[in-house]
Amino acid sequence: MGRRPHERGRGRRVLAALGVGAGALVLAIPVNGAGSGTSPVTKRVAVVLFNFRDDSSQPFTAEQARLEVFDDPDSPAAFYRQVSGGAIALTGTVFGWITIDASTSDCRPRPTFATDAVWDTTARKTLAAMGIDLSGFDYVLYGMPSVSCHGGGRAIITCSRKTCTHKAFIYNAARFLGHSVATHELG
Repeated sequence: MGRRPHERGRGRRVLAALGVGAGALVLAIPVNGAGSGTSPVTKRVAVVLFNFRDDSSQPFTAEQARLEVFDDPDSPAAFYRQVSGGAIALTGTVFGWITIDASTSDCRPRPTFATDAVWDTTARKTLAAMGIDLSGFDYVLYGMPSVSCHGGGRAIITCSRKTCTHKAFIYNAARFLGHSVATHELG
């Protein structure tokens, strides 16, 4: 079975990002016998779309976000399924749009971990007031209108003795719809 042209190019970009030079032999070995009848490791992703008190725009729909993250052939879910040999499956739910009590100027001139933490806490409180609890998800991916933050996104992993919390932020609506930033930040 031949690969589609976008898969070959994407694979080269991933290998280059990992420091693997052109012409190198790379073997993909399924984890835990994936592909041999065992179930994949399923990671649940909450996609939270939020906007701000000073920018209530909704640059894409929740349905577009669902397709971008879970169902498109170039989605992060498809990418991780492909590169893991079927050992990793991403599933989840899209929530939003919600308006959080924060400003688009909070990240100027650069976003900080403190800014991300405030946005995360504020979004979780807003969702909790709506009866939505994100604690059952392995990852939370935040999408927002384009803000003048430096860069396309950031991921934060916080671990305690028993669990790790994975959060990813995409600061640019066009990059959210472009697959690659979401794939990178979820990784």
